Amino acid sequence: MVEFPDLDRVYENDELWQFFASRIPSTEQPDVETVLESENIAEDDLIALLKRFGKRTTTNPFELKYNNAIG
Repeated sequence: MVEFPDLDRVYENDELWQFFASRIPSTEQPDVETVLESENIAEDDLIALLKRFGKRTTTNPFELKYNNAIG
């Protein structure tokens, strides 16, 4: 991946990288609002949103997998 070329490096940033942010749908979509309410997910909890909605996307071929060791 261009944004993260070194697989052995830990990348840190104050904001969510666009690679990840693009996987989170608008929280104003009615279907997304329904999921947030039913699963008690705060619309400002980017990690929870990414975990819930970000596994796959049509914009790139990568699939995200959740690591239980991280939280």
